[in-house]
Amino acid sequence: MKLSYQRALWAAYSVLNELYKEKGDTIRLAEILSEMNPFLFIPRTCADPALWVEWKKCCSKIDDSGFLTSEQVMPALEDFLRVNEEEYSCFDDMDGDYSADEIIRELSSFMKNGTWNKILDWAATANEIEDDSAL
Repeated sequence: MKLSYQRALWAAYSVLNELYKEKGDTIRLAEILSEMNPFLFIPRTCADPALWVEWKKCCSKIDDSGFLTSEQVMPALEDFLRVNEEEYSCFDDMDGDYSADEIIRELSSFMKNGTWNKILDWAATANEIEDDSAL
């Protein structure tokens, strides 16, 4: 299955949101989720336009066609998290918040239990106006 960069973002955001719901109050994850949220404004890209630019750069490193296969979305998300950690200090361990590597490790459980595949399927087929509460 192929997803546009936009729909890949929907999947990436949704899996991070699920992690946030499961793990509770992780301040830095909450911050990036609010800036990354594609369901706040049309055209359904990141709420913060600078993050959308970064997301597209991370995706294009893997495939510059404007689309990613379902297998390529998680590596794009991993790169995106690391770029944000390095460039913008979105994840600062000083307060005990998650680092990008810790978030990536936590996401592996969603890959093992099938949640990630469910999210990918949803992102590939969702109507433009649906948000991730439809999961």
